[in-house]
Amino acid sequence: MKKNILKYVIIVLFLGSLAANVYFFVFRDSNKLELPIYEITYSKTGETDITNEFDSLNNNKYKLVDKVKCKYDLCYWYDYNVSKIASAKWIYYDNNESNEGGYYIYDQKSNKTIYGPYKNIRIDIDELSDKILQGVYLYSYDDKVGYFDLRGLNKMLFEVKYDYIDSSQFHNYYVTKNNEDSTLYSFLSNKLVKISESIDNYTFVRGAKKDYVTIQKNDKYNFVYEGHDVKSFETNDNYDFLSVYEAKDNNGISDLYFVYVKDGETYISRTNIFTLMDNNSLAVDSTYNHKISAKAEQWFITQTNTDEILHIYPNYQSNEYYVINLNENKIEKKQNN
Repeated sequence: MKKNILKYVIIVLFLGSLAANVYFFVFRDSNKLELPIYEITYSKTGETDITNEFDSLNNNKYKLVDKVKCKYDLCYWYDYNVSKIASAKWIYYDNNESNEGGYYIYDQKSNKTIYGPYKNIRIDIDELSDKILQGVYLYSYDDKVGYFDLRGLNKMLFEVKYDYIDSSQFHNYYVTKNNEDSTLYSFLSNKLVKISESIDNYTFVRGAKKDYVTIQKNDKYNFVYEGHDVKSFETNDNYDFLSVYEAKDNNGISDLYFVYVKDGETYISRTNIFTLMDNNSLAVDSTYNHKISAKAEQWFITQTNTDEILHIYPNYQSNEYYVINLNENKIEKKQNN
């Protein structure tokens, strides 16, 4: 009798365990969130596309073609303006209170998650064409950062392993930093090229249609610019200081005004982009070369709200500054009131 009772107890425990496992693996999993992917045919154009944005389905024909299964309770498609189109990689968020998940990058063409999870993301735009999207900064849980290009290459541009990443305004140049070591890259025609390593300092210079970079390395300053053959070049001027500003003259030609320090004195001069590319140098214009200090000092160039006026001011408290009138082609010393 006791053996039969024990037998029934074992059977009940087995069935209970089996039921618990079925619930855990089947019913519990079936309650997980899913992110929909739709095929949509636009009523106005007849064009067909893939989308993850439910709002775009209104008044259009659509059908559910796939789903992304979520692991956690808080899960949604992350909208970054072009996230719904088929040609771009998509981003979704899937996480819980313990931060076991995060942000993920999804390739809808292969129907799989290709990167993630990440602690945070930051959408990156440029100012070339009405602030169009370029990519996304990815931040890991150990506070490293990478960069995923969402336009030209549509893939990981920099792996998530850097302490810092910075991009120029038109995204022609990037600087990465680990510890104290900074590296400059060019990104022209969707090709990433390492330009210079172990940079001490840098400044992105915004031009009318392109970017430039002044770099300081081994206490010397040089200039990085884009050539006609869509490559980047670094000058060998080796100034003791350099600040550059691009301004257009009345003929629409881009002039480069630059403050430089050489032989213990500070000057301002100018060149144009064609002379720069012909000589691979910010060569001093002998007809326009003004000494603004008998000492080696750091002066910087800015443009006022009036396009025809440039200001040159020192990097210290001073009542003196210079004004360049681009129309009249002259430079004047001024004093603050």
